[in-house]
Amino acid sequence: MGVTTVAPLVEAPTPDLIDLLSALPTPALLYDLDNLRRSMIRLAADVATAGDAELNLALKSCHTPRVLAFLAGLGLGADVASAGELRLAVEAGFPRITATGPSFRAADLDLLDQHGVLLDASSIEQLEELCTARPGTAVGPVSYT
Repeated sequence: MGVTTVAPLVEAPTPDLIDLLSALPTPALLYDLDNLRRSMIRLAADVATAGDAELNLALKSCHTPRVLAFLAGLGLGADVASAGELRLAVEAGFPRITATGPSFRAADLDLLDQHGVLLDASSIEQLEELCTARPGTAVGPVSYT
C-alpha cells in the first residue's frame, strides 16, 4: 500500500511577500491572493466530490470589496447573514447567494426576492414571522398557509 501525499491547503508566503510585509507600516492587512486562489481551487475540488455541493463563502469572514470580487470571480458563492452582507455580495458579483441569519426579518423579504435569494430560517420564531408576512408563499421546498 502506497503513501498518499496531501498538498497543504495554505502554502507558505513567497519571499517577495515576506519582504513586502517587513516594509509595510503597521497595522496593515495584506491579502495573499495567489495563495487564496490555490486554497479555494483545492477546497472547491474537494467539495465537488460530494455530488452537487458547491462552495460558499460566509461573508462575515471578510467585508473587503476587492477581495470579495476576487473570490466571486473564482466562482464561489456567498452566504450572507444580514441585509448589509447581501448588498456586499451583490456588489462583488457572487454568482450564487444564500442567506441564513437571525437578523433577517419580514421587512427584508423584498430585498432577498429582488436578488433571488431564499432565506433559510434560523429559528421557529423567524420562520413564523416570515410565514405570517407572506402566507401561501413558498418557504424552502414547502408552502405554508
